Amino acid sequence: MADDGYQPDNPIREIVARLGDKWSSLLLLVLRSGPFRHATLQKLVGVMSADRNISKRMLTLSLRSLESDGLISRTVTPTVPPRVDYAITPMGLGLLDQFIGLHKWIRTHKQEIHDARERFKAANSER
Repeated sequence: MADDGYQPDNPIREIVARLGDKWSSLLLLVLRSGPFRHATLQKLVGVMSADRNISKRMLTLSLRSLESDGLISRTVTPTVPPRVDYAITPMGLGLLDQFIGLHKWIRTHKQEIHDARERFKAANSER
């Protein structure tokens, strides 16, 4: 059972939580198209997000988490000022492929999920 995600520091729990957070999956989708700098990522994610804004701090925290899991890389070019680029790694691309597969499954079953929720609501409205 230790490999099934029941331990608090198990990668299964952490990666599933990371994909379910507000910004990480969006960052991976953006980085799929190429490497970007921090400011550019902030603008792109802001345009793509329903919230229309990600703070610099939240962006930095999200990027660090993705980097710590090996899903993105951070490259510093020693210029003045230093240039920092973020890129998706092969492992990040593999995870993103799985995530896109999940999205396809959800789209395929969207109506069934909606119908099930409506049936549940109707059956449990008298409780």
